[in-house]
Amino acid sequence: MLFGISYAQSSDEELAAKFYGSGEYEKAAVLYKQLLRKDPNSVYIYENYLNSLIALNEKKEAISLVKKQIRKDPNSLNFPVDLGFVYEQFDEDIKAQNQFEDLIEKHSKDAFGVNYLAQAFLKRQYTDWAILAFEAAVEQHGFKYYWSSLINLYRNTGNYEKATDLGLEVLKSEPKRANTIFYHFSRMLEKEASAGYIQTQTLSYIQKYPNIHAYSELLLNIFLEQKKYSAAFRQAKAMDLRLNENGKRLLSLGQTCINNEEYRIAADCYEELISRGPNSLYYIDGRIGLMNARYLEVSSQMNSKTETINSLIEEYEHFLNDYGYSKSTSSAMKRLAELYLFYIYETDMGIEILSELVRIRNLPTSFLGGSKLMLGDAYLIKGEIWEAKLLYGQVDKDFKEDPLGQEAKFRNARLSYFNAEFDWAKDQLEILRTATSQLIANNALDLALLIQDNVGLDSNYDAMREYAHAEFLLFQNKTKECLAVLDAIPFQFPKHSLTDEVLFLKAQVMQREKKFDDALQYYERVYSNHSYDILADNALFQAAYLQENVFGNFSKAMELYEKLILDYNSSLYVVESRKKYRALKDKIIQ
Repeated sequence: MLFGISYAQSSDEELAAKFYGSGEYEKAAVLYKQLLRKDPNSVYIYENYLNSLIALNEKKEAISLVKKQIRKDPNSLNFPVDLGFVYEQFDEDIKAQNQFEDLIEKHSKDAFGVNYLAQAFLKRQYTDWAILAFEAAVEQHGFKYYWSSLINLYRNTGNYEKATDLGLEVLKSEPKRANTIFYHFSRMLEKEASAGYIQTQTLSYIQKYPNIHAYSELLLNIFLEQKKYSAAFRQAKAMDLRLNENGKRLLSLGQTCINNEEYRIAADCYEELISRGPNSLYYIDGRIGLMNARYLEVSSQMNSKTETINSLIEEYEHFLNDYGYSKSTSSAMKRLAELYLFYIYETDMGIEILSELVRIRNLPTSFLGGSKLMLGDAYLIKGEIWEAKLLYGQVDKDFKEDPLGQEAKFRNARLSYFNAEFDWAKDQLEILRTATSQLIANNALDLALLIQDNVGLDSNYDAMREYAHAEFLLFQNKTKECLAVLDAIPFQFPKHSLTDEVLFLKAQVMQREKKFDDALQYYERVYSNHSYDILADNALFQAAYLQENVFGNFSKAMELYEKLILDYNSSLYVVESRKKYRALKDKIIQ
């Protein structure tokens, strides 16, 4: 029998819901009235019944329903708020206002009960009344229990001035809440008006309360959130001196700037550390950091001046003359070797420094592995293939499933490719297509496709052998010899499929020689005349990159990035192109 009653109620609920959903409120109201008698605690039945009565303009019935619920559950604040809600639905705004004001006056006296009233208001989307409830409670009990909720409500309703002022007042008595306050502020920093107000008010509080360091910390975080690194540097410098931090804050900011590619501001941080003299705590860190910032700035530019690179080399050499070769100077040694190998192409000097570096004891294993890979590259540039193969093999063995080991395996496969051992190289590259590192997997895929697309079905490797040799010559920075080989390929193998690869590699040679106009022309010939070949998207990306970073032609760069995104949507360059397109769009708008 009990099952039958339960089934009947369930059936009536479904029918009532059907009527309610189709707007047949009269039929729905009849059923919900019966259902509420059987299940007076059901929020769902009550809500639909009340809405049905409102839809039917049954004012008296709706008010009666809510008052009955108040009598049944006098501890709930949802129903008293619902009474005001019903008054409002029937245009009795004064009654609704009086109801809400009475509720606030009564319940704001209860330090904790006001939270339930605010939640009841928010349930009916009465955000302004919830704010008034909290503000009334603050007047009586202070903001200790309500400030976080109140700031959140101010922020959500666009009242950033009140949110800011309350947050700053909280810090006066509770400076440990700085991280929470900053979280709230960071959500408002996207808009220029609110960001300006937050910054101005925070500065005002710093001046009023210089001994509350939380305000200074907050302002520094605001500058960093807004990517105002120059202002952040000035603020960090002032704080570092005031709090006697001996440069620790500046060292940290320098690394933050490095991570965000703000190399000039990073250099300012490190120069400040150096200015404090050789006996200061972070003097050596400052010198290493400054050289690293300058190196990263040079390496991020495609047309760095020779005198800038030579000046940086001198700086590294002076540093290493002062402090010698050791574990603590190992990062500087590696940077100097990179400059010799890949910027002024003095291979023997690079090998000499790296050979000393890998002999230093107790180096971090990954750093040592990376240094061995670079030394392997140096030997390969010099043409000492066996030495290169040996070093790549060591790293592969020592870092089996690690990305570093996979990189070593890729370089060994590339070496075999340079040496025209195409079948063996291809087998190794196939393994690497599932590498942990996306970059290694992509590089392996590119080289494997190059071999696959250009080795004839009859296994005639002659043309591919010449092209691989040209790539090796460019790797060794023998640009003239590389061009000579590339120029000969179309005559030796006129019907071969390497045409787009030859053009692409010529573009790379021109780029290496800083003949950027010529490089652009070659890239354009690849993506215009060979749009269905495997290098078309690569050429588009490289051309866009040159337009952006060498010629400063942002609109043309955007056009090329967009073309890549639309025409080559499965390209490995799509994600990066989309990111660069958006960044350029923002830059142009600003």
